[in-house]
Amino acid sequence: SKPEERARLREEAEQLLCEAMQLAPQDTTSYIVLAQLKAQQADEQSNQEECARLREEAEQLLFKAMRLAPQDTASYVELAKLRAQQAKKQSDLKKRALLREEAEKLFLQAKELNPKEARILDMLATLKLEQARDAAPEEYDGLLAAAETYLAELLPQDSAKGLYNRACIAALRGQHERALELLEEC
Repeated sequence: SKPEERARLREEAEQLLCEAMQLAPQDTTSYIVLAQLKAQQADEQSNQEECARLREEAEQLLFKAMRLAPQDTASYVELAKLRAQQAKKQSDLKKRALLREEAEKLFLQAKELNPKEARILDMLATLKLEQARDAAPEEYDGLLAAAETYLAELLPQDSAKGLYNRACIAALRGQHERALELLEEC
């Protein structure tokens, strides 16, 4: 809980991950975990330049992982999550929309590689719900329908998050009893 201790542990983790990358340069796990660590550090930064530098480092690590293992969904998902997090923090609606589009493209690439991975379907549905929040009225129903489509693909492996998202959609559509049923099931 102390900032100094967190910094020390992060530094130690970075050193160990760099050693792991040297010992097994083709194993993408170390690249992805280090990218997650850098993204986490970026989120905690108040200095915008440092935040941007850490995000750039995270992105470069994920791009390297993609090049090493283009058929592995993990790096696509992590980069998509990074873009989605950036979108949440973006106050400019156009930039937010562009970041969400980038995230969606990456999630769809991951889905193409592994069409039934629940985590990807959950994240795509969540992204569509986030897009619906900022959407023009004429786009709103289409985005909710897209989220429902991804959630329907989850069945029968529906996760708690998937059920929660389905409950949110039902509530947004005014189906309050259905929303409560889904929350109970969740």
